[in-house]
Amino acid sequence: MVGIVSDIGMVRNLNEDYAKYLECNDFKIYVVADGMGGHNAGEVASKMAAEGIVNYVGENFSENTKDVVLKNAIEKVNKDTDRNYWLSSEEALDYGIVNNIISSHSELK
Repeated sequence: MVGIVSDIGMVRNLNEDYAKYLECNDFKIYVVADGMGGHNAGEVASKMAAEGIVNYVGENFSENTKDVVLKNAIEKVNKDTDRNYWLSSEEALDYGIVNNIISSHSELK
């Protein structure tokens, strides 16, 4: 059983957090993406990140890929959501989408 709760807090009008999970016989994956409050489309970026990672792992997980599939999923989502990859610098500035995926506790330091 999985329960998902997110609180908007007392400052924002829109909750930009997104959670997605997949439970299979061979693996379970739970992803929580924290929208970048105050940036344009943070809720879009967090949804794209969580769905992209879970979907990629679900489609590509196997006994042979289990050691690299999460890393590959994060790299793909980072590339897919990189505004420099799909927007011009002017469009990215105007749109303001920001997304950063932290894959381990050590990256927080």
